[in-house]
Amino acid sequence: MAQSLPAISAQGFAALDVKLPALAAIRVALTGGHGGKYHVPRSDLRRYPYGQCRYARPAADAATYPLFEMFGEICKKCSVSLPAAQDAL
Repeated sequence: MAQSLPAISAQGFAALDVKLPALAAIRVALTGGHGGKYHVPRSDLRRYPYGQCRYARPAADAATYPLFEMFGEICKKCSVSLPAAQDAL
């Protein structure tokens, strides 16, 4: 039986005095929030693609946030793509 470790939040890393400047520098465009989950904005003009999040809004409505702090607040159906993620890791 596989065990999984609990996730460590940005506040948890700060409490442990772990500094991850490359990861902390990654910012992503997100929409939503306001008491709910955040969503990755759509790039196309269709209402929403099949199999993806229907709550995602157009990119014009997005704001940028630090990924490291917001990761746990992003909708599970939204996929975050990070072209420079391997450099940060």
